[in-house]
Amino acid sequence: MLLIYSSDLHGNINQYRKLFDFAAERKAKAVLLGGDLSPKGPGEFTIEGQRKFFEKFLIPATNEFNMNFGIPVFAMMGNDDWAANESLLKRAGVEFHLMHNKVEKLDGISIAGYPFVPVTPFGIKDWEKWDTLEQDRSDVRLDGFISRNGELQRFRFGEPSEKDTIEHDMKGLAKLSEPAKTVYMMHSPPFNTNLDMISSRAHVGSVAIRNFIEKNQPLITLHGHIHETVEMSGDFVEKMGRTICASSGNFPENEKMAVLAFDPHEPNGIKRTII
Repeated sequence: MLLIYSSDLHGNINQYRKLFDFAAERKAKAVLLGGDLSPKGPGEFTIEGQRKFFEKFLIPATNEFNMNFGIPVFAMMGNDDWAANESLLKRAGVEFHLMHNKVEKLDGISIAGYPFVPVTPFGIKDWEKWDTLEQDRSDVRLDGFISRNGELQRFRFGEPSEKDTIEHDMKGLAKLSEPAKTVYMMHSPPFNTNLDMISSRAHVGSVAIRNFIEKNQPLITLHGHIHETVEMSGDFVEKMGRTICASSGNFPENEKMAVLAFDPHEPNGIKRTII
């Protein structure tokens, strides 16, 4: 049972085509996309620009891929995707599964998705939340924009409340399936691991997600968000108890791309390939 995963393609059409070709050649059971699906280049980093990418490329390409090879796509948005386009992806196609705070079954294995990241220094706040009630606020940007009803609205984070944290969400996510039989796609990596190291060598992942993994011991967790983490840490895997945690560490600016390939029944055999 082969699953193919990557994240942070940021609208790179050549990388999407390579990913679909790679999955088709290997007769994968499914393709998993871990967030930051859409472009962020000049003229594209708008609600309309990202919507055009979904309508003109991603939705037709995934539907054609589904029809030709019968391989479903499980995807979620990331912190650089405007949430105003979420409804478009929800009706993208029969075999395009938008995995926002939900679980779906695939041949006896559950697949879960969680798109939120801890509050960042960046301006898009659609998919950001306070990590925990005790989160350090010294290196975050409290103000920015959220997209509602197709329009941008100014937004500023206030005091964190218990019910509006990643920590709270993790408690609910753990109840949706049996963690030991679940593949979790989480855009944010767990804190203080090989998977959350930025170019300054600081760790910027989620404490709440790390706590969730340590407590619940999922089958495997897949992450993105920090493009350079594999390059900086030297590894794409972090083992936490019985759980294998992995990041594709993909650079969307590159011609080549990084993908993870694994059998969920043998998560220790996960491999990272540059294609």
